[in-house]
Amino acid sequence: MSSVSSTLLVPRCLTRILPQSLLGRKLANSCRRCEFNIQRLPAELLAEIFTHCLPAEHERAEPKIFAAPLNVAGVCSYWRQLALSLPHLWSCFDVLQYFPFTDEFTELALTDAWLDRSQNAPLSFSFGVGVDKKKRDSERELFDVSFFFLCERLLKHQCRWKRVSICYSDNMVTTFKGDFKLAMEEMTLLEDLHLHFPTDRVSPTVDLSHSPRLQSLCLSGKFSLSFGGVALENLKCIDLDITEFFPAGSLSSIDGLFVILQSAPRLEEFYATVPGRVASPDVTVDIHLESLQILGLSFYLADHTAVRSMLDRLTLPSLVEFNLAIQLMHPIELELPENVSFGIADLLDRSHAPLTNFVLQAPAVRAGETLACLRLCPRLKCLALADLFFSYVQMLDIITRLTLHCDGASERLFPELEILELTAVSLPRMYREFSSMLVSRWAVGNGERRYLREVRLREKDTWFVREGPAKRYVEKGLRVTSLNDLPGIKQNGRLML
Repeated sequence: MSSVSSTLLVPRCLTRILPQSLLGRKLANSCRRCEFNIQRLPAELLAEIFTHCLPAEHERAEPKIFAAPLNVAGVCSYWRQLALSLPHLWSCFDVLQYFPFTDEFTELALTDAWLDRSQNAPLSFSFGVGVDKKKRDSERELFDVSFFFLCERLLKHQCRWKRVSICYSDNMVTTFKGDFKLAMEEMTLLEDLHLHFPTDRVSPTVDLSHSPRLQSLCLSGKFSLSFGGVALENLKCIDLDITEFFPAGSLSSIDGLFVILQSAPRLEEFYATVPGRVASPDVTVDIHLESLQILGLSFYLADHTAVRSMLDRLTLPSLVEFNLAIQLMHPIELELPENVSFGIADLLDRSHAPLTNFVLQAPAVRAGETLACLRLCPRLKCLALADLFFSYVQMLDIITRLTLHCDGASERLFPELEILELTAVSLPRMYREFSSMLVSRWAVGNGERRYLREVRLREKDTWFVREGPAKRYVEKGLRVTSLNDLPGIKQNGRLML
């Protein structure tokens, strides 16, 4: 036994036998005088060590007794007093609420403790719920009460919000009985806001007129959104999903989207999933976004006039990635005349953007407009054309233009294409032409680079790539990915390349 261990253990044993003896008192005093080197560190240095024990802000910070700050606060009374005196240790937390509760602390007590200990420090937190669908409705209703109690506690501290994520479980939508209003109006320190409420019985009111530091905004559900006429110069990313709730305040019209775009002059990424039942703009507003690089628009139950009224007013000279999905309101619109335009090519022509990624999932877009869009994007590296309803001749024309010849004719499309995704009803009828196109992009001369590295097709269309003339190139490294009859690879509701 080491000297330190004996110093600590011997007095504990002897003081029980001889509590009043001189030997017992001497040994007990020697134990109290024993100190470890780490206990001699200045409080400032210990505070810095505690800070480095915390998880990074982008990582999960779910309160656990074996993780900071609870673990360092439980070492000794001195460390606990020091940890409780440092508000920033308690200003970042992640509460994922499940039913039944299994943690040592209930969510209400835990949230109150963190809010009190953080004092006036900026708050960054993630608050979500998850519940088993098989739970009894009575249990889930009690769960709702707990969730909204927590929301009320957090709303009282919204002036300190910095990075916030609140997500209400999709499984709870059918059990919630009643209307609950969330007023978010004084978020002066806010930088990131992510709200997900898939129920029309919760109506968050989000006023960003006092949030000049806002950088990222993600809203899913029914919201009343206001900017108060203030331009948010730091706002870089917006993601809106309002497909389920058509009467969604100002966001139910294209005018509402224009107000949002006008309020973010330095926007770099904009994603919006909106219903097609949108009102055409009452006032002609042209939006020129110099910094926008990624645009993702998904029109749900749309008509071509609504889509065009949106695209005709945009000019995006820095656009690099463009994702567009259009689901028509009426199937008859699949038979629109060939001269009907959605304004996609006009947007690309007007913007002169250096587009490298282009995703189009719009069965009603005619072949002429699609080809015009492709001609305006000579630098494309990633191309996805999903759910094409082109005729055999129209599809063959696109495949032919994608085919590279040895002479490198300038009229051929996208010589540096790296990823190609195609789903079309007429594609199986031209497997030879499609395989020849792939061969032309791999059978390059000595010293030339093979750019194409991946092809994405429906499962039933992959056989002629793996077994046809392109088979040997697949064996050499050309990747063939099956989409399992899904129109594109989807992530967070958007087609992704």
